[in-house]
Amino acid sequence: MKHNEQKGFILPVTLLLCLFVSLSLIHLLGLYVTEKKFYVEQGEIFVLESLMQMATADLIHQIGFGDINSTGEFYYEKGVAAYWILGDSHDTLNIQLKVMTEKGRQRFVTLLVDKEQLRVKEWIEITKE
Repeated sequence: MKHNEQKGFILPVTLLLCLFVSLSLIHLLGLYVTEKKFYVEQGEIFVLESLMQMATADLIHQIGFGDINSTGEFYYEKGVAAYWILGDSHDTLNIQLKVMTEKGRQRFVTLLVDKEQLRVKEWIEITKE
């Protein structure tokens, strides 16, 4: 008779265990997807920063040689940088620089460059959507 009192105990326990494992798996998959998106985003930000630094260095290099046009572009492995000279005084250049990654992410910055010392005097980040 004792055997009949435990009848039906295993099925609910098994279902609860399966539910717990399924919910844990769904939670872990959600964390994985979130972390993957985060690392992709961080990679894009790193590429933008690298493009910005390379373009600034190339601009200053061209200014040093006196070989700078009012507009121009630099092509890199991971993206493109374009610049426009907004103003030119006797010792300072006002330059707007735009970098764009292969995935279309872009960033703008305005630079005030000292022509004599060949260095950036002011760096102004511009937010555009």
